[in-house]
Amino acid sequence: MRKYILLPLLALCLAGRGETYKYDFSAVYKDVTIYYIVFGDYAGVTYGENKYIGDVEIPSKVKYGSREFTVVSICDDAFRGSHSYNLTSVKLPETIITIGGGAFRKCTSLTSITIPNSVTSIGDCAFSHCTGVTSINLGNSVTSIGGQAFYGCTGLTSITIPNSVTSIGGYAFYGCTGLTSITIPNSVTSIGGYAFYGCTGLTSITIPNSVTSIGEQAFSGCTGLVSINLGNSVTSIGISAFAGCTGLTSLIIPNSVENIGKEAFRGCSSLKSATLPKSVTNLGDRVFSDCSSLTSITINCSSLSSNLVSNTAVQKIILGDDISIIVDNAFSNCSELTSVNIPNSVTNIGNNAFSGCPKLKDIVIPNSVTNIGNNAFSGCTGLISMSIPNSVTSIGNHAFKDCTGLTSITIPNSVTRIGDDAFGDCTGLTSITIPESVTSIGGWAFYGCTGLTSITIPNSVTSIGWAAFSDCTGLTSITIPNSVTSIGESAFEYCI
Repeated sequence: MRKYILLPLLALCLAGRGETYKYDFSAVYKDVTIYYIVFGDYAGVTYGENKYIGDVEIPSKVKYGSREFTVVSICDDAFRGSHSYNLTSVKLPETIITIGGGAFRKCTSLTSITIPNSVTSIGDCAFSHCTGVTSINLGNSVTSIGGQAFYGCTGLTSITIPNSVTSIGGYAFYGCTGLTSITIPNSVTSIGGYAFYGCTGLTSITIPNSVTSIGEQAFSGCTGLVSINLGNSVTSIGISAFAGCTGLTSLIIPNSVENIGKEAFRGCSSLKSATLPKSVTNLGDRVFSDCSSLTSITINCSSLSSNLVSNTAVQKIILGDDISIIVDNAFSNCSELTSVNIPNSVTNIGNNAFSGCPKLKDIVIPNSVTNIGNNAFSGCTGLISMSIPNSVTSIGNHAFKDCTGLTSITIPNSVTRIGDDAFGDCTGLTSITIPESVTSIGGWAFYGCTGLTSITIPNSVTSIGWAAFSDCTGLTSITIPNSVTSIGESAFEYCI
């Protein structure tokens, strides 16, 4: 019943925010003048006209005239730093239930805080920028820690969160660079965005089984973290949740995880391997990009994303049987990639899927694939040979452009069109067979293929695109059938 009675008082405390604060009365307790706001039989400590110095104790009850009030709240901004820079300690009575937003904000001389067991909630920014605080003892009745509650408490080295807490608010411990350890109890179900952002002193973290979601950038920039133990109830890992954790060496993502936000582990430069479980259904872009030490990844889930491991040291990629599409840019710019298995479940290889992978030497495209997207393998200079299965109907624009190491390729009878610049500047290509199924050869399709000596165009082809064989300086013979009705400008330019 008491909590319901307090709701109007708390609203009144909130209403007092601003440069000019309203208070109902003041009273002296242990030589300190304290200001109060009242509702019914209850009182809350609020902002007043004096400046607090040294130690302050708040009474459990206060008299005003003929009435006595129970002190139940520290209202918003009650001791804010502009008038409490020299406040060194505050003793709170067991009657306090709430600590309001900004209550002790910027009290830079405050060194320790004890929250009594009666307190159930700590408001937003309650102790933000209390840079002198080294330890905090939270009472065992606190259920929520507000956003930015301890933001910028750079002197804080340890804190124990009681089992009563169910949520840790956004930015709650943001920039607490001195924090070396923290225990998150089994009662917590969610960790807010930026909750521990930039806590560079943390070396390990255990997420209990009670937690279901980890917010955006919750542990981003925790450069001292070397290990993370994720509980088996986590379903969502937010955007950039662990980005920039440069000390992280190992990672196990539990089978409960369904959503991993973009750049969740980006820039974890010490991470060497990773496995994505089957449970993941939504995978953000660049999840492991810029993890410069990452050498292998196993992907068991059905979902892929753009630039998943770009700018890493990944040499081997293992794809599970649930993947049907290799999305655009999935593995582009993997400069160390040498091998990847494409399972029989894949039907489409997206645009730029493997572009810029110069060490990729051989790849087997299964019979399930029907489309090879634009730039799919462009710049894969290490590719020597390629066998395209007879399920493929379309080879996209620039699909194999600049594959300078490619010496031979077999195009199956299922292909009807060779895209623009599909094999442009494949200078090592010495032979190619164009099947009877092809009806059009795109512009620049074989531009600059200086190793080609002869080409036979089948009777099925009706059009040859602009500059299709331009700069094929090694060509000595070419056969053009009667079926061709259109030859683009410069189609065979500089073929001498």
